[in-house]
Amino acid sequence: MCQRDTQRSALWLTGLCLIMVGLLVGALPAWSQFVEPPNPLGSLKTVPTPEPANLNQFLKSDGQGRIFPAARAAAIALGKALFWDQAAGSDGQACASCHFNAGADSRTRNQLNPGFRAIPSQTHFGAMPPQQTTGTAPAFTADYHLRASDFPFTKFNDQTDRNSGIISDTQAIASSQGVFNSDFRDITPTSCPTDQLFLGTICDKVLVNATGNGAIFNMTASPLTQVRNVEPRNTPSNINAVFNFRNFWDGRARNEFNGVNPIGDLDPYARVLMTSGNGAGATLQKVSLSGSLRLEDASLASQAVGPALSDLEMSAAARTFAKLGKKMLALRTALPAQLVAPNDSVLGNNVPAGVKSNAPLPGINKAYGDLIQAAFQSRWYGSNSVITFPGGTDADGTVTMQVIKQPKGPQNTDQYTQMEANFSLFWGIAIQMYEATLRSDDSPFDQAFDSGNPLTFQSPLWGDREKLGLNVFQGAGGCIACHSGPEFTNASVRNVRAAALENMNMGNGKLAVYDTGFYNISVRRCLGSSECDDIGVGATIGPLNQPLSMSRFAQRVFAHDANNPSDPITIVCANQPTACTSPLLIPVNPTQRVAVDGALKAPGLRNIALTAPYMHHGGELTLRDVIEFYDRGGTFSDYNIANLDPDIGILQIDPTTGQPIILPRDLSPAEIDGLVAFLEALTDERVRFQRAPFDHPQLFVPNLPADPNCPGCKAGELPAVGQNGSPTALPTFFDSLAP
Repeated sequence: MCQRDTQRSALWLTGLCLIMVGLLVGALPAWSQFVEPPNPLGSLKTVPTPEPANLNQFLKSDGQGRIFPAARAAAIALGKALFWDQAAGSDGQACASCHFNAGADSRTRNQLNPGFRAIPSQTHFGAMPPQQTTGTAPAFTADYHLRASDFPFTKFNDQTDRNSGIISDTQAIASSQGVFNSDFRDITPTSCPTDQLFLGTICDKVLVNATGNGAIFNMTASPLTQVRNVEPRNTPSNINAVFNFRNFWDGRARNEFNGVNPIGDLDPYARVLMTSGNGAGATLQKVSLSGSLRLEDASLASQAVGPALSDLEMSAAARTFAKLGKKMLALRTALPAQLVAPNDSVLGNNVPAGVKSNAPLPGINKAYGDLIQAAFQSRWYGSNSVITFPGGTDADGTVTMQVIKQPKGPQNTDQYTQMEANFSLFWGIAIQMYEATLRSDDSPFDQAFDSGNPLTFQSPLWGDREKLGLNVFQGAGGCIACHSGPEFTNASVRNVRAAALENMNMGNGKLAVYDTGFYNISVRRCLGSSECDDIGVGATIGPLNQPLSMSRFAQRVFAHDANNPSDPITIVCANQPTACTSPLLIPVNPTQRVAVDGALKAPGLRNIALTAPYMHHGGELTLRDVIEFYDRGGTFSDYNIANLDPDIGILQIDPTTGQPIILPRDLSPAEIDGLVAFLEALTDERVRFQRAPFDHPQLFVPNLPADPNCPGCKAGELPAVGQNGSPTALPTFFDSLAP
């Protein structure tokens, strides 16, 4: 383990000394005081795209294990089509419905969640946080249209001083709307309801549910006017997400993909279906993705399978991936009701994949089954058997499956082909491969480092202010402590593989172990599992209620009873030996203090100027607001002190009490201006103008304001854009705020 507090202090002192020398000699401009950090920043072009080393176990490959280029191209095309296809949702929601603008969501109406992640869960929009003793709560409601004056969500008498008294606070979250609250009944080849006309002829049959979330997300109590459910955390950008070791704010999208759901090893009962043998002797069996089939560096695949079945995001409650597979594979063409630009970089005229746009008609020339067969090995879809899931589990805890002979006539909706039953596997791998192409590595920052010397490089978007900001980012601002490397996050694959667990003296001055890249920075209040606005990576999950935190999981691994077959860790280790033998899980004493409650993933910062609002709660409106948050030493630092990352401010010992205290950083106005300019210089113009690889099919987005630059567009329409992009940038979050 690393003593990061020592490294960080040394870095800060080194920077301070260089600044003092510069001031004494009076010869160097402020931006020339460049401090080389332990994990230096740099151009993202220098970082290879992470990819599972054994993809050749799934995609078509030659005798030497090399994936055929045509198979790779088909997998990427499959992933892009699935990501943007509104037919995937129970009522027209696509993955892209929350990731359409710089990989994030720029809508401002019906985007509030009252605080589902809080402990205890908050379901009332207008309630004051239980720990708040002064001030008020904002008058948020379902279907609220956000205003600039609503931000920041925590208002102090003096916004630069967290001890000046609270004027207003809320547990509400600015996030993304998803589906109307409903229960899944089945899929049906009949006409869709009027709000699903863009789905073609294969629809989800649902029953509107006015209880639970349906009672929370409504505009009036009687009569009930339901609006769309909203997620409990701000939507992060999917651009550059391939560089994260784990995804989602709480890291539950594990680095290893189990083929079924986001939580990887934490679900030892996850199984996919594989055909063994050939001809009449072929057998269909349930297999765990372990051993040679274990998919690591596949966090985007783990992430992708989560929203598809979420009853907040894309799905009616209780829908299964097999049902989703049956629906999507029955479509005559991918993207059946959405236009695809003829020059789309992946779907327009992709010769290796054999994919072409159907423009001026919707869709492409391939159905989803065609793309799966072009990309994947037949052992994952080629069986002629029919599978049913009668309910219950087998002795090993996995879902009971029955294999029957091919019935005469069409199958019913509870009988599945192997391709339908394995749809989660294809969905996850293909969307990961598409999203892996979404790397933005040509910002002014990258160009400056590509030149060989970012301090002498000059461009219209990289000048003295940006260079000053670079110095502050690595010095007085302390930003580099959590946002290091070309990926701008300590949660990257490279950083975590170097050291997954670390020791640090926390805000209370006491040593604790924590998960690399996950920090409690006091955005919200959190004492632990009994009282917390968002416990983050400190939560437990899955059929065995195991910790998301690798630190806590390591403690259980080194303390469990290997001779007890009912011990949850014994079950996990037996199913996935690598889960318990990984070199990332260095020994952690079961009694050692773990500081993960309230800790969330440090996001990458690229294109951040385009992805407001900020933080996991979406409660900061501008980059300046974010910098002021850090400059004042966080919002609830004293409340979170035991788990607090001390780099949120300046950690010192109070000479009166002898206790550790977090002091503000007190950056100068020029330093704050420089930091804002530096963060804006992380924008890749290809992202801003939707140029390849950030082009996309047509999409209809609920509550998306009309784009003044697209007078011919329908309400809520995001038009198809080809590889050359759009002449104008998409409107931002700021453009659609209520007056």
